[in-house]
Formats: sequence, C-alpha cells, structure tokens
Amino acid sequence: MDHKDKTGTKISDRISLATRTYAATGGGGEAFQIANYGIGGVYNHHPDSMNLHSEMSLLSKENKEMASTWGDRVATFMGYLSHVELGGATVFPSLGLTLWPEKGSAAFWWNLQGNGLTDQLTLHGGCPVLVGSKWITNKWIRWLFQGLNMPCPRNSDSSTVQKPLENDFCRNPPQCQNFLNHEVFIDKDDYYQHLISISAVEDNWKHTMMNIF
Repeated sequence: MDHKDKTGTKISDRISLATRTYAATGGGGEAFQIANYGIGGVYNHHPDSMNLHSEMSLLSKENKEMASTWGDRVATFMGYLSHVELGGATVFPSLGLTLWPEKGSAAFWWNLQGNGLTDQLTLHGGCPVLVGSKWITNKWIRWLFQGLNMPCPRNSDSSTVQKPLENDFCRNPPQCQNFLNHEVFIDKDDYYQHLISISAVEDNWKHTMMNIF
C-alpha cells in the first residue's frame, strides 16, 4: 500500500490517532507490509529496529543516509488480519510475553530507547502455525518525523525506555474491546527450546519427503 491508496491512508490516520505518532506512508511510516504464514510458518526472534543511531562510522553509506533522512523504526504497529486455530503466537522471549492472534486486534510497541539505540527487550518472533493460516500487517513508524512529540533527549547516553501510550482514543466499548486472555507469560528458555525442536521436526520431514520422492 502507498500514500495513493485511500484505504491505506485511512488506516494510517487511525494508527496516528491511536498512537499519537505521525504514521503517514512516505513520511513518518513505511508502507504497510502484509504477510501470510501457512502451516509450519515461523519467524525466529528479531528486533524491528536497525540500530541506525549507533556509531555513524560503523554504518554503511545507505544506512547513514537512511538515519539522517528517516531515522530508525521507533515503533511497530502490527495488526492481526485472521484468527489462527492453533499456534502462530507473537512472542517476546526477553519479556516472557506471548500475544495470541485475534482477527481485528493489534499490538503496538516502541523499538528504541531514549538514546535511539535498540531496546533489546523488544526482540520478538512468530511461533509456528500448527492449524490454520496467519495473516498480519505491519506499519513501521520512523523516528525523525516524530520530532514534535518525541524530541531527542539532552543526554545522549539516556537508555530510558519510551513512555507508555496515554490517550482515550480507544477506551470505551463498542469502539474497543479488551480481551483478558490475550496475554500469557512464558519462560524465554522454553521458547528457544521450542524453536530448536521445531527445526529438528522440519529437518526430519524434509528427509522423509526426499526418501519418498
């Protein structure tokens, strides 16, 4: 989707209202990414930010230009476009937090600390889809276009996390519903061990299929 797409523009506007950021494509936010995970679809743990505000001398020419023009991905908005019958959760292993896909719901988090470096607590991954199909959409929000409401801190060594969202855009039903069973806490070692076991199952499956065909 781009800035010429009316539906995409409306969604970006709603994200801006809900998050108090400037999320318009081509300025404050990247174009929407839509992804599908079928049976066995998995995404290993990763940060969304690119650490563009680390030592500039260590960055490639392309990344230096991106840092000075856009800034890093300060925040992520991820919307769930489908239910998943089994599996497909989004996991933050360093926080021990799991979000289960629910069609029409969304997750939002800050990716950067106050000094612009990656907040390592935002490492996240997608657990394997066991039954069904998982559809999501991502909108990555860039930092430099948030200058009016997120100015650079005076102390460049500040490693404080960004403040939680505070607004009443989505407070009362029927505009918004809270799902009390949407979050569960897991041990991060269990998550990593789960990925290792899934990898072993996939290797065995590939070996079996090669023997059959």
